[in-house]
Amino acid sequence: MQTFSQFYNILENSLSIDNFHKEFDGLYGPVKYILTLPAKRIRPILFLLSHQLYNDDYEQVLPIAIGIEWFHNFTLMHDDIMDSAPLRRGFSTVHHKYGLNNAILGGDVLLIYVYENIRKYSPKGKLSDMLLCFNDAAIKVCEGQQKDIEFEQKILVSFEEYELMISYKTAVLLACSLKMGALAGGADNADQNNLYSFGLNMGLAFQIQDDYLDIYGDENKVGKQKAGDIIQAKKTAPYILALEKMTLKEKNDFVKLYIDKDNNPADKVKKILNLYNRLNIEEEVLSRKNKYQALAMSSLEMVSASDNLKQDLVNLSNQLLNRQA
Repeated sequence: MQTFSQFYNILENSLSIDNFHKEFDGLYGPVKYILTLPAKRIRPILFLLSHQLYNDDYEQVLPIAIGIEWFHNFTLMHDDIMDSAPLRRGFSTVHHKYGLNNAILGGDVLLIYVYENIRKYSPKGKLSDMLLCFNDAAIKVCEGQQKDIEFEQKILVSFEEYELMISYKTAVLLACSLKMGALAGGADNADQNNLYSFGLNMGLAFQIQDDYLDIYGDENKVGKQKAGDIIQAKKTAPYILALEKMTLKEKNDFVKLYIDKDNNPADKVKKILNLYNRLNIEEEVLSRKNKYQALAMSSLEMVSASDNLKQDLVNLSNQLLNRQA
């Protein structure tokens, strides 16, 4: 049985792109670059840990796990383009380093390789179900990204809208990775669905925790500008939960302050944080995160595999959801 750390090392040694055609370096150079950036490899590891609950021969499905990681990186390449982001994990983004056209085309060809891996390495008789799960997740990721784009222009966002957006943009690929691993390993429908639910709720908790750390985390541990979401006027969990506690007059004043990107950022952050403290937003955000974390663990408990086999999934979930950075 492989541990989380062992699967991480296996993936790092297996994400080889040497088979990509070297004579087209303008196309594959951007692909090689993003795959060498530091990454946690959470999604393919979830796939492999889920598969291991039912089948310990990981080598036969390792290319599918690699394909899942390729897909995640494809989404990052295009996401960075849409955000005009100069940095990814502290390094230049692909489009910033290689140019817009090469980044778009590199992302496109990477997506094709994803499908080729799923086609070639899905266990016999399971290709249709594997593609059904993956395609549903891939569509939802696009829908979640569209919602996120719309939020930039939308002033009032309900928590239900926010939940839908992060469940599609962030959580669904975690859920799909777990379900595909279980499916490839031979799990029954009940276990597949419970692992999907585990991943979906873990993803929701993960994103809410990320929103929390942006404001309340240790800047030295988080490794990015404190309250960056406030400075950029992002519609995150604290913003939305604060709106739910305000009168109409308070909402108007708060929104005017929040979306203002011209005034002194430090002054803006101070005023927003004072308001959050008055409304007990820190506790409210943590309460929502804990709710989804509990739902995730409840779903995992219902999976029929032994507790010993599930322990790495428990440990990984706790590591992700109780992190300080």
